Amino acid sequence: MNKLEKVKTFIHNQTGAVRNIEIIEPYDASSDNEKTGELLNVCAYCRVSTPDESQKTSHDFQLAEFEEYIKSNPKWKFCGVYSDKGKTGTSKTKRTGFLKMLADCKAGKIDLVVVKSVSRFARNTEDFLFTLRELKNLKSPVGVFFKVEHLNSLSARDEVILTVLATFAQEESHIKSEAMNWSLDHRFANGRYLVSKVFGYSKKKGPFEPLVINEAEAKIVRLCYALFVSGRSSSEVAATLNNLGLKSKKGKLCWSASTVVNLMQNEKYCGDLLVRKTWTPDYLTHRSIKNKGKNRRKKQYYETDHHDAIVPRLVHRAALNLIESHRQGARQHNNPCLSVVDSGALKGFVSVNRSYAGFTAEDYIIASGSAYTEKEEESLYKDYDIEIKKDSVSVFDFSGYSSVSLLLFDQSRKAACTITGKSFTFNSACSKKLNTDYIEILVHPVEKILAIRPCSNDTTGAVKWRKTKSTTTFGTVCFTDALFDILGWNAKLKFRASGVVRTKDNESIILFDLSNVLIIKNDAGALPEKFASSYGNPYYENLTACQLHRIDIQGLWKVLAKSEPSETHVGQILEITEFCNSSLQEFELGETINGQ
Repeated sequence: MNKLEKVKTFIHNQTGAVRNIEIIEPYDASSDNEKTGELLNVCAYCRVSTPDESQKTSHDFQLAEFEEYIKSNPKWKFCGVYSDKGKTGTSKTKRTGFLKMLADCKAGKIDLVVVKSVSRFARNTEDFLFTLRELKNLKSPVGVFFKVEHLNSLSARDEVILTVLATFAQEESHIKSEAMNWSLDHRFANGRYLVSKVFGYSKKKGPFEPLVINEAEAKIVRLCYALFVSGRSSSEVAATLNNLGLKSKKGKLCWSASTVVNLMQNEKYCGDLLVRKTWTPDYLTHRSIKNKGKNRRKKQYYETDHHDAIVPRLVHRAALNLIESHRQGARQHNNPCLSVVDSGALKGFVSVNRSYAGFTAEDYIIASGSAYTEKEEESLYKDYDIEIKKDSVSVFDFSGYSSVSLLLFDQSRKAACTITGKSFTFNSACSKKLNTDYIEILVHPVEKILAIRPCSNDTTGAVKWRKTKSTTTFGTVCFTDALFDILGWNAKLKFRASGVVRTKDNESIILFDLSNVLIIKNDAGALPEKFASSYGNPYYENLTACQLHRIDIQGLWKVLAKSEPSETHVGQILEITEFCNSSLQEFELGETINGQ
């Protein structure tokens, strides 16, 4: 008795009557999506992960193998092979061959896709399952047959197994990614870097081949630097390059301000190499981010003098400093020189440059030291007691006494300066004491003293002064990084320094002791730690604060002595000037730097 007869007998026994019922068998989609009496439109998909020459052979072999495999089945019609070379399987967004295959499936051109294995189709579980279900839910379902695993996506049983295998394929990609990162760290730590080709250099094929200067392109690189550090903006540099008909690496006249800035920020041009500038946080999306600042999660490797330089290191640094100054809103367009006072009560004080972010704490210290003899400079770094003749101060002996710090008193009527990471604010008491239109701000980086004095408007670094009862604020973002570094201050806090005024012959200056400041956080002030056990400094020590003994006891004055360019920085400027002039002359541009 066949199956149909058995059903009829069962119904008859249950109902007592014979009913004419026809049983329709379900469509068997697991047998290669077979169409009765028609050939299946079958294509293949193959993928190789890298564009290497060795992978090209594998790719070509797969194409031939798939074509032969499909054509050998009499029920299949060969519809071509879709392929991607050098594409990862963790994402489908950039796999043009894969996307074209999906589009043809949706257009009804394909009935079955043959793939070598699960990992060749996708290494992202989400993409894998979404694509299979998308194809399965089409009006005319499209199956995917995995040759190695011998599984068909239209089979409910096979779908469960495919899900597990796709998860393994994704995890395998993750493990490979971690292994690759370890391998790169090992290579980089041993000085084997993956160096890419860059404008200005030639390079043989191979990741470890050295960079060799391409003189034709190097001339253009030097011109970029020369124009920029001699006062041209990045937009003007780009316009000059385009007007001269100078082409980029790709042979196009496409210079822009951002292109010029990016070129000059590349450390390779001064002979150095920084490796791992970017990193990929997600091995599935492969989206890279810059490996710097708070996003620096991977080790970086920096090698000095890795290859021949196109521009001197001094010129490269000068360009970087100007770029940083422009980012902070400064108007400085060429490389300035620090100036230092070499005589009088303010000997060793350096004029503050508020418009240039390139000067470091070390630069200010070196400039200050240039005002002293070798013996005088050595004494600045020693902890020593300045000998003061007691009888020259008073008939009384104040040994053992302390001078109470001004920080313990109301500062509203006393000269004071509030310093933040972005500005200096002088209170109204300072404004009343200096009857001038312009002032010069100076700092002694070793003695840790800030000073302001009158000056003319043509003085380098002169700032407009308010002769009113209100406070005066100056933006100093280009200088405060160096100042906070000198003092070891936290940039997130405010600091208030008391000022001491000295006047002689109708000339006034205000000095601020930066080693004794009130620390301000959330509008609340905190005294320096030393005031936990005292109310101030010993009396005779206090006389030396802000170098006041030089004025009050030694009788020095000349507080308006002009600040002169530091010899160290003058030498640097001359070196930069020589480079710029020679680079500009290569293109018959008779320009000079700083008017020299």
